[in-house]
Amino acid sequence: CSAVHHFSLDDTLLESLIEWRKRDLSSNQPETIDSLELYAEGTQSAMLNLTLQALGEFEHQGSVKAASHVGQAIGLTLLLRGTRFHASRNRCYLPKTITSANKLQLSSLIRGEPSQELSQCVFEIATEAKRHLELASALETTRLARTALLPAAIARTYLDRLDKCNYDVMNPELANPTPTRVSLQYQL
Repeated sequence: CSAVHHFSLDDTLLESLIEWRKRDLSSNQPETIDSLELYAEGTQSAMLNLTLQALGEFEHQGSVKAASHVGQAIGLTLLLRGTRFHASRNRCYLPKTITSANKLQLSSLIRGEPSQELSQCVFEIATEAKRHLELASALETTRLARTALLPAAIARTYLDRLDKCNYDVMNPELANPTPTRVSLQYQL
């Protein structure tokens, strides 16, 4: 509470973030990737925007737009990273439109079985996450704002590892932390 007052953070943004996070209590599979991106915007992008506010960089439009894209990329990447865990708890957060189009059998996902159908679903979502990272990197941001956007490097690292595993999100190698240091040289 003191940080909200000290940095004059937007109460509305913080309350909205809380409302979006309450949706985590639901185990409903999202309908579309757009609904996932909206959720990522309401959670991850909101956190980045609060960070920009605390840094005094929230007025710079390029930085705010970059935060939106980085947040969506992080949200999609976290969803992919959590797929194995969610499946072990009989949950699926991969969009219905994507799982249906690729004929993914949710029962095989829940059993933790890798499949070409699952890899194709993961590829589509990872491609969208990478697109958001590319859009963010094309925007002009302030030097200080780039520090708030460093989590983009972590998302990029995971997406690169996923690519090397042929988008097999069930690959046990992906469950381990990144064996090398994350490069904080990511350019935005």
